[in-house]
Amino acid sequence: MLLRSVLALATAAPMLFVAFPSEDAYARTLTSIKAGERCSYPTAPKGVFVGSFLGYEESRFNFTDAVRQFHTQRCFATHKACDNWLYTMQSKYDAGVSQARCRYKG
Repeated sequence: MLLRSVLALATAAPMLFVAFPSEDAYARTLTSIKAGERCSYPTAPKGVFVGSFLGYEESRFNFTDAVRQFHTQRCFATHKACDNWLYTMQSKYDAGVSQARCRYKG
């Protein structure tokens, strides 16, 4: 009897922990690395999301394994567009640890 109860609970337990995605969850998509408008946080207009990315890429020359630092900022109307752009940048400039964030300028 106890064994049946334990087995019933063990088979039902995975169903108790099902997580549903929130309304804010969405799949990231690759966009252009030139998406948005060129800007910097201090001079950006109010009401935009400023994406800032610092990453690294390998040298384009065959005879060296040098790594080049790359930094850029872009302005976006929505947080989703900014987040997709950062995802694209992290995918393209993947040599080393990158720093990326979207900040709202209100």
